[in-house]
Amino acid sequence: MAYSDLQQNQTISFNNLQSGVNQGVFTAKTAIPVSTKQVTKTEANTYVNINTSLPSYAAKASNQLVTKEDLSGITSASPYTMYGVAGTAAYKSIDGGNTFTALSGLTSAYNWMGIAGDSTGTYIAVVTNSLNLVVYLSSDGGSTFTQKLISGVFGGNFYPTGVAMSNNGQYIGIAGLTNTLNVGGLKQAMLVASSDYGSSFGTIYTDSMNVNMYENYPFKISVSGNGQYMTAVYSYEVDPGGINVPRPWSFRIFSTNFGASWTRSGGSEFSRFFDIALDGTGQNQFLTTDFLRQGIGGSEGIRAYVSNDFGVNWTERYSNTSGLFSGSRRMGFVSATISDNGQVMVGSTNELTITPFFDNSSFSPLVIASFNSGSTFAQSDGYTNAVEIAGGTAVTTTGITNNYIAMMLKNVGQFNYSNVGGTTFIPAATTARAWNQIYRKALLNTP
Repeated sequence: MAYSDLQQNQTISFNNLQSGVNQGVFTAKTAIPVSTKQVTKTEANTYVNINTSLPSYAAKASNQLVTKEDLSGITSASPYTMYGVAGTAAYKSIDGGNTFTALSGLTSAYNWMGIAGDSTGTYIAVVTNSLNLVVYLSSDGGSTFTQKLISGVFGGNFYPTGVAMSNNGQYIGIAGLTNTLNVGGLKQAMLVASSDYGSSFGTIYTDSMNVNMYENYPFKISVSGNGQYMTAVYSYEVDPGGINVPRPWSFRIFSTNFGASWTRSGGSEFSRFFDIALDGTGQNQFLTTDFLRQGIGGSEGIRAYVSNDFGVNWTERYSNTSGLFSGSRRMGFVSATISDNGQVMVGSTNELTITPFFDNSSFSPLVIASFNSGSTFAQSDGYTNAVEIAGGTAVTTTGITNNYIAMMLKNVGQFNYSNVGGTTFIPAATTARAWNQIYRKALLNTP
């Protein structure tokens, strides 16, 4: 019987499952046996790609037979290379995050904070904030890694917090601090870049300001697809004293010449910059930030800024703020991604709060998406503890409308994907990995 002729409450044979593949309902993971044997929950997931978070499927025991209503196929093509770090391991995916493979050549001696890679899956850079003056590099897809010492640092301290690279892997930018994140006290922002696949790194930029950097989230960097533009975002707390309450300040440090030199922007009061994403040429840039103004009549929330002229001018294009005691607050705007043509921009929150007298229990997660280079944004419900999102560098691929967006949830290792540009997501798989970071680019495979 053809799969389409089955009723919703009918069980499914291997032959029915193959019919579903032939009709485009499923994509096969491996060859399906020719058999009238009815399929169990475990067998269905073994032979075809399905939504394992579908409630009726999830409720079944592993050896129970499944019915048609229990199976929702994953059919969209996801030809994207993605990278992530979780705990002491780093991972690579070549199917848009549906499956990840551990990079066996990387030592498990450290908790990794950031990862970046190229579109071919060949060049990979991994950093940890616990190692001074060190980046781990691979030029063979992660089979082996080399510990690279970054030299030429005045004072001898450079603790990386984030890494990014051009789409071909030639240009690498690393953001860092003069001390580790978990050590209190004042710190300075630092950046360094390589223009030769990490063989050497240029002069390290050290910011002149020694400030009270926030400790509970890494400072990120983004590199344009061609490597010419690099930007990192930093945020710190300022306590004016007296009757004034502490507040966040933020700034950017950017390069327009492949990391050969760096410039610091002016400060932004009451903002905590979390993430920034640059498109293929650097013309379109997207920044996500929290906003916190305490005191009587104060407010908090999230905002997004867009530049369409290579970072020269910035415009607020999205704002969602409310009173400090409002029940619908939005906070933790930690993730930003952008397509290579700059058309699609997507940001997500994870409910992280910097308000000292609130926890995050009342915060509602959200996702915003723009398909017109940041001119307007649509808002939709998000997912709790979304640690990172990755956006497709190419907007139009088979089975994708607007763009492919992948999302990882830290608390359960959940992977969600969107084939409509981030306005809705499909839960796809759950792992035991507590993701620290997913590289913001889902790079279209170009082997």
